[in-house]
Amino acid sequence: LIGQNNTVLHYDPEYMYPYAWMRSVGIKYGAYLWYMLTLYSWLAYHRPRIIIYHLFYARAVLPELGMLKLLKRVIGSRVVLVEHDCRHMYERTVRWRRWYAWLLASLDQLVLIGSVTARSYSMLVLPKYTVVESAFLPPDVTQQQSKMAEYPEQLVFFLRDHSPCVLVSAFACVVWQEKDLYGLDQAIIACAQLRAVHAQMGLVILLGTIGDEHYFQRLCALIEQYDLRQSVYVLHGNYTLWPLFEHVDIFIRPTLSDGASVSVQEALFCGVATIASDVC
Repeated sequence: LIGQNNTVLHYDPEYMYPYAWMRSVGIKYGAYLWYMLTLYSWLAYHRPRIIIYHLFYARAVLPELGMLKLLKRVIGSRVVLVEHDCRHMYERTVRWRRWYAWLLASLDQLVLIGSVTARSYSMLVLPKYTVVESAFLPPDVTQQQSKMAEYPEQLVFFLRDHSPCVLVSAFACVVWQEKDLYGLDQAIIACAQLRAVHAQMGLVILLGTIGDEHYFQRLCALIEQYDLRQSVYVLHGNYTLWPLFEHVDIFIRPTLSDGASVSVQEALFCGVATIASDVC
């Protein structure tokens, strides 16, 4: 967007609950009200020409869309909603979907990421300007070395000392329908089986964030159970994925549900052997 000569402002709702105690019952509602007032004031002050709203379904999206509907009238902004998730619509009530469809009608554009996500919206009356797109943008490969320098030195040593190397990534540890959404448990078990053939093989698990802390501990216990402490490297944090493709032999994406996997598209772009489930 900046490359197209736009002035870009970013409001990150992750700052909504900076401390764990703010998520407790009672307090979290006051924190959400504070967040809504802060967001409204921020938008009213900057008066953006276009608001690109990335839907995160875990939040109470209906009040936020209602606020954006009001802002459209007050400051005349165009609102574009980008939907990345292909699962949550099936879990919504009929009443919720009716309210949601009513609010969607006020949007200037609805962008659905991937055909699986679009399929989940088939139960709704969609806005006139609805498109299905991919979220993939080709990475700037000239930044390969500088991006690799951001990784811990221990990971560089791990990649050097293990061969072949398998890479799996996930936004977070997530249990969906009582199973590992990203297939991290499958990756660990596969590593244990393959190590019998390739004694020096390594598995790198890249997590954007821990997510489900209890399940993360279960995965750590699984690594201990198979005696894989020297064969598995777990890294969590806000790291760029694609620079690692040059340093691994296989990228795997054993997801149970996926809208349009950017990581798979990046892996194919970078030319690394890729194995993915057929869910998208």
